[in-house]
Amino acid sequence: MSTSGLPPQYDFVYEITYPDGSTDDFTEDAVHQQIDAGVFHICGVRPDGSAECWGRGKDFEFDIPDGPFVEVRAGATRSCGIRESGEVLCW
Repeated sequence: MSTSGLPPQYDFVYEITYPDGSTDDFTEDAVHQQIDAGVFHICGVRPDGSAECWGRGKDFEFDIPDGPFVEVRAGATRSCGIRESGEVLCW
């Protein structure tokens, strides 16, 4: 963690598998306020409150509702995000 409390900035390169089975190479300077690792994927909350997930996508963890979120949790096959109001949305 950096002194600001945000995870340090990394250069990520992934091969993403989308729900339709197609794949892409994904490179990004990723900065997240919070991250959580599931069994086959990771999700994070960006500084603007949007959520994103990366990793193995066969179980549709990339079908993310619009934010903003304050926290995300990545599970075995699903992920959930918590809004500031306390509302929980899962995908």
